[in-house]
Formats: sequence, C-alpha cells, structure tokens
Amino acid sequence: MVATTTTTTTTTTTTTRTTLATTVAGVFFLLFVFSLLLLLYYSERYSYSLLIFPPLTHAYGVLRKRGYKVYMPGAGNYVFVTLQALGWISFAVSVVSVLLHYFLFVEEFLLVVIVTSFVSHFCVAMSLHHWKGDARDDAKDFLKVFITSLSLTVLHGLPLIVFSMLFALAFFVRPAVFIALLATYAVLTCTLVPSDADNTIEMARQFVRNTLMVGLTEWHGEISISRDVGEEAEEEEEDSGRLIFGYSPHAFIPHSAAWLHLHADFEQLFPNRQVCTLAASIIFRIPVVREIFSFTGARSVSRKSFFKCLCEGKSVMFVPGGQSELYEHAKNINDNEIVICTRHKGFIRIAMNLASDYQEKIKIIPIVAFGEAQGVRNVFKRFISKKFYHYFGFPFPFIPVGIYGTPFPARQPLYFAIGKGVVIEPNTSRTIEEIHEQYYGQVRTLFEKHKKLAKNSAHLSLRLVQS
Repeated sequence: MVATTTTTTTTTTTTTRTTLATTVAGVFFLLFVFSLLLLLYYSERYSYSLLIFPPLTHAYGVLRKRGYKVYMPGAGNYVFVTLQALGWISFAVSVVSVLLHYFLFVEEFLLVVIVTSFVSHFCVAMSLHHWKGDARDDAKDFLKVFITSLSLTVLHGLPLIVFSMLFALAFFVRPAVFIALLATYAVLTCTLVPSDADNTIEMARQFVRNTLMVGLTEWHGEISISRDVGEEAEEEEEDSGRLIFGYSPHAFIPHSAAWLHLHADFEQLFPNRQVCTLAASIIFRIPVVREIFSFTGARSVSRKSFFKCLCEGKSVMFVPGGQSELYEHAKNINDNEIVICTRHKGFIRIAMNLASDYQEKIKIIPIVAFGEAQGVRNVFKRFISKKFYHYFGFPFPFIPVGIYGTPFPARQPLYFAIGKGVVIEPNTSRTIEEIHEQYYGQVRTLFEKHKKLAKNSAHLSLRLVQS
C-alpha cells in the first residue's frame, strides 16, 4: 500500500522560471564572492574592481531583454523603477567613495565601496526580473523571489556566508578583540543554548512551515512524500510508541532532513509527533547557524542526544550513514550512483535498550530521498575529502557547488519514500545484526520501487557499503 501526497507549484512560463533561477542564484552567490574577496584581497585594486559588476549586469539586460535600453528614465512599472533608482544611486555612492578613498586615503571608504557595489548589483539584477511586467504580478513575483532566496540562503549559502563574514571581521578588529568576542559568544551560547538540549522556539518552526517551505516548493517545483507500508497494513503495527526516522542518503548537503518533519504532508502522515533532527556536531560550532538549527528543534548528533530525545517522548530524525556518505557523494553533479553506508549499528542498540527500559516498542522507519544527492557537489575531488575524513573526522575541504556555480541545489523535484519500519519489541530475542539486515532490506526495497515513481530518478543505482 502506497500513500502519496504531492505539493506542486507551477509558473506561467519556462522563461520566467529560468529568469527567476538566474537572478536568485547569481545575486546571493555574489554575496559570498564579495565576502571572499574581502577576506583574500583586501586591497585597493580588488575593491575597486567591484565597480564593474553593476554596469556588466546592466549590459546583460540591454543584450538579453527586449526593449531594455541603456538610458530609459521612468520607463517600466513601479517595482522596476524603484530598483533601478536604488541601484544607480548606490553605484554613484560607490564611485564617489572610490574617489574619496583614492585622494584622501580614508580607509573607511573602502568598506563603503564594497557594500554599495553589492547593493547596486543586487538592485540592478533584481530589476531585470521585473522589466515590462504588470505591477501587481511583479509585486507577487518579487515576494516569491525573496522567499525563495531566503530559503536557499538559510539552507545552503548561510554557513559559507557566516564563515566569510567572520574572516572578514578579523580584518576590521584587533586579534585580541576578535578572539575575545568569539570566546564570549562561545561561552554564552554553550551555556544558554547547549547543543544536546531542547532549544525549540515554536515561532521558528512556524517560520519554516509557513515561509521557507514556500520558497523550497517554488525552487524545486514539486515536493512529494510517499508512505509505503506494503501490500497489507497490519493494525497491530501502527505507528505507536517511539519512532526513529532513518534518513538516507546523507548526500553532500542533506538539507531536507532538517525540514522534512515540518512539511504539512509529513505531519499529516505522522500526526501529533514532535520530531527532533540530530545534525552533525560541526553545524553547532558555526555562529548564527548553530542558533538557527537549535531554535527549530535540532540537536547535535550523539548518543546522549539520542537518549534524551527518545526519553522525552520525541521522535528522532537522523542520517544513519553519517558523514561517511558525505564524501561518497562528493562527485560530479550528474553522477548516477547513490551510496548508502551501512556500517553504523549504534542506533539499533539504543532502540533495543530503550525498548527494554520503558517496556515499550520502538519503530525504526527508513526514509529514502530522491532528487537531493545530485543537487550539489564538492569542488574538491572525492579522494581528498575521504583522506581528510579518515584523519580528522570531517571531509574537508568542503565547498558545495550546485546550479550556476552557486551553493544552491539543482532545480529538480524532491521525492521522499517512507517505509513501513522495523519494530523492536521490549526484551526482544532478535540480534542487532538481524534488525540491521531487515532495516537495510527495507531501504533497498524502497529505493528500487520508488526510483521509478520519482521524477528523473529511474536511472539511478544503489550501492550499499560498509565503510
């Protein structure tokens, strides 16, 4: 029996979607590029070069947009005119700041050049999307662009942007002050927002449901969630007791594991369940990113966090393969092989212990994701990431690249197949190996059956590995 729920967003034309994708990806990736330039090339020569981006974007519009001219004051709808005005005012401020910095040698104007150059390019690029459109429709499209950009930035671009901003900050303050700020932040956050405790803020979860989910659906076009419980659904094996959701594969950035349980269709399949996502500990060592994940209910993955969540009566969402699967997917974005690591068995041991302690059955439910593993790849080759993982426990260097060379994923539908699950009874006589084999048997069955139902996934092959 397969129950399927689908969320689909359509746009007026393919051209609109392409323009939207180009605008969103280009503008927000530029923020990361500017931050990196600030870090690596903090000098007059490279800062002045940022002035070329707004004119180049404007020239692109002249070449590709019908009726778009070099000089056209007051033309277009109010959104277009407003963005153009802000863009060229910012560009004028950039030019003036360059002159003042060059002749007066005032270092503060260098930061003004960088900020106003980005604002100028952002406004000019966004205005291209609103050229020659109805004002009401444009306002609606502008909101979609904003929500989509926000969603992708939070889930994919935010860690890189935060790292870049931190490195950039080191150039503006003295080393002692910078270290003191980081130390103070670390002490306060570890004390007030411990990574293994429940720091959920319901407002943050509602924001994900009502805002970020809209942007993700707009970007991917379709988000489908299917529950496959077999040909016959046995009443005695309903989803009662404590649940553990095993999400596979890890992929290069498994962002869906962070929000899947907040999707309306998932909540409909598993009503009255508060799910806690257990994420890699590295996530909770990044400022800002740590708080965003913590406030939505995520915790650092560890045996302690696992026990805490289940003892509190919550369900757990985690990736059994861990980071071993991450470097396996650090390949070409068009690679056809899905790799799932089956080495870890600790989650089964935890489930068996808790089932016996609480005299309550625990169900481990597999989830197989389609459309995510091929969305983003690593700039660096797989063997480099693998070496770093074996020596340091994390597959560094870690630079995700997706569509148009940005950290954002490819624009393809997402499909999630949720299995029946493996039930662990209290004081069971079954061994860990038996349960482990049954669980990954369901994973393989889900993959082979649902890859034909998921869009653009019928050609994929599955490989289970031990390391």
